[in-house]
Amino acid sequence: MDNFTAGIALVLTGLFVWFVTYKRVPVFWNFFDTKLIRKFCGDTFTVYLLYFLGSAFIVTGILLSKGIIF
Repeated sequence: MDNFTAGIALVLTGLFVWFVTYKRVPVFWNFFDTKLIRKFCGDTFTVYLLYFLGSAFIVTGILLSKGIIF
């Protein structure tokens, strides 16, 4: 897989994480790992954490697809 394809995959993954966090899709929101984070940190922190991870995926994907990193 070349850098462009990997970058696009990361951007799409980041957008997916943003979408399921925004809509609070029950399949994702009630998943074991998400429930564990929600239990210890609360819903608000979990939302911010997932938005941060989604943003990190998007930025890394853009930089990877442009050839700036790796």
